[in-house]
Amino acid sequence: RLIIARWPGGIRCPKCDSAQVGFLEKRQAYHCKSCLLQFTPQSHSTFHRSHVKLLNWFRAAELLIRYNAHHPDLNYPTGHDLKDHLEISYAAAHAIKKKSLGDLLQSDGGLLGHCVAVGPAVFAPAEILVGSSEELLWFHARVTT
Repeated sequence: RLIIARWPGGIRCPKCDSAQVGFLEKRQAYHCKSCLLQFTPQSHSTFHRSHVKLLNWFRAAELLIRYNAHHPDLNYPTGHDLKDHLEISYAAAHAIKKKSLGDLLQSDGGLLGHCVAVGPAVFAPAEILVGSSEELLWFHARVTT
């Protein structure tokens, strides 16, 4: 979902915007043939260098959207709410909330908004294990064709 939301027209290098991109299967990363940058879908985005799982980012964004839709005047969920709901440290929850709100408040909804709240979900076929390298290759083939 992140790959499709980030590069709707096909994968491009985040550094030089080149479309000449290959996939390094052993490293599970993309490789720009122009500037030689190796990158993942999280690179150079809100999720860059985060040790928090992407699923927790998406769950936090969903909570923020849901709370703010019903109570836009309140500052909910709090960092403590996110900490308890996601079972992560308060520092990580606070950082996720701050970065997520910054991304979601962009005029286009931000990358996180496109991953969580826009369009139908896209799933790999049931025989492909979730989180496996085969799933990443399936998404890669879907985006590049």
